This record gives sequence, C-alpha cells and structure tokens, in this order.
Amino acid sequence: PHRLRLLGKRSDFRMRLRTEKLGALTLSSLSFNTEVELAQEPAGNFVLVTTQLRGTSDIFTARECRSGGAGLVVVDSATRDVVKRFSADSERLNVHIDQAALGALCAQLLGRTLDRPLEFNPVVRADGIAHRRWLCMARMLLDYASAPPARPIAARVHRQLEEMAMLMLLTDHEHSYSDSLNAPVPALAPRHIKA
Repeated sequence: PHRLRLLGKRSDFRMRLRTEKLGALTLSSLSFNTEVELAQEPAGNFVLVTTQLRGTSDIFTARECRSGGAGLVVVDSATRDVVKRFSADSERLNVHIDQAALGALCAQLLGRTLDRPLEFNPVVRADGIAHRRWLCMARMLLDYASAPPARPIAARVHRQLEEMAMLMLLTDHEHSYSDSLNAPVPALAPRHIKA
C-alpha cells in the first residue's frame, strides 16, 4: 500500500532489500541509491522500528517533521501513515514487530485489555535512554541474525530477543499507554490485607 516517488535521477535508481527472519521478528535493510520519497500507509499488523545506518532521512507525520542521519530511530505505529524522504546514500535497518504480540504484552503488563490501539511517538529522542538502548538492541539483533546460535536453543534465544525488543519499546519509548504503565501501583488498603 506504499507509494514511491523518485526525487533523484531515475537512471541511478537501484533498490536493494535484504531480509532475515529472527524468530517472530523480521529484520531488513533497505536502500534506493537515489533520493526518493516513500508514502507509507498504516501497516495494521506490525510496528516498524527503523534505525538509520547511513545517509539521511526526513520523516513527516501528522504531528511532526524530523530529520536525521546515522543513528536516527523512528517507530512507525501500525495505525498511522507516514511520509519519508531518503537521501541517495541512505540505508536503514528495519525491525518488524507483530502488533498483536506487542499489544498482548502491553495488556499483560497493565493487567487489563487495551481499550484503544497501541500507538507510538514516531521519533525516538537522540539524547534519551530509549535511543541508546535501542541502538544496542539493533546491534544485538544484527549479530544474532548474522551468526545464529546452535540449533537446539535458537528458538528460545529468538523468543527472548523478541520479548526484550518489545519490552524496550513499551517501557522506554513514549506510546499511548506510557502513562498507565508508569503510574505507581496503589498500596493495598488495610481492609484488603485483613481479607
């Protein structure tokens, strides 16, 4: 459902997409070799976390416009559209995370069902802890994708990596349930303790 518009030389266009499965996560790198604009419609079934590896990106959402080079981290919610412009030398690492699994984990952490879609702030602040941790996570994911563990334990390792990536997004990065997750747990009233 995406629309691609060439902004650079048509003769230079050379799209390169590489993908690797890591358990339930899908990692991919994407480049175009010329300046392009990509209008993305809501995916609906996955959240996409993009880390700029080289070059630059301009990100346009309904709420804001952000630009950045290597290290820029963007979170595309499953329910929002976004427009991105990439420089000719731009290359990005994309991590696809299943929306249903992410929502189920958020509901588990909250101890209740979600009453609205889980939506993330689009850009991870470069000076925050979420940014630093995500860059470490991305390096770890790439490392495991390039050198998978021994077969008998691979599935278990991949499940743990998936859960860690989801927990980092839910606990470190701003989203529609951040306030609820960060709210202090109320103390038990004396009558509850007696009961």
